[in-house]
Amino acid sequence: MATSTTRQRYWYLDKRRIGIVEKSNNATTQEAVTTDYSSISVADKTIRVYGIFKPDALNSTLTADDDPALTEIPVQFHEVIVTRAIASGYKDPRNMQIDMATYFDAEYDKGLREAKKFSKSRYRSGAVIRPYDF
Repeated sequence: MATSTTRQRYWYLDKRRIGIVEKSNNATTQEAVTTDYSSISVADKTIRVYGIFKPDALNSTLTADDDPALTEIPVQFHEVIVTRAIASGYKDPRNMQIDMATYFDAEYDKGLREAKKFSKSRYRSGAVIRPYDF
């Protein structure tokens, strides 16, 4: 009769990285630190991570050739970003049109409220760790 060994695997977050370790029977020493945990070998394993991620800040390096998916901002809010840029353009002293700037600022504020509501509806705090046998 074959016996199955249950491995105790754990995960942790460190500086925007996920670490997966498993508890072993043999203690190992590395750089003067002794521990019962070691990294798992993922050469033949598949790891699937489900999560909600926060997009990186936009910067001036984006060009027209960039893939819109790289910005990580949902497509329905791309127009809101453009609206803010248009409002800033109308505030420029070279082509000052305060009434148009006010209109586009109001459209931006409306879109920003919708974006904040969207982000809060998808945000979850807390998590549950369930043990699984691998």
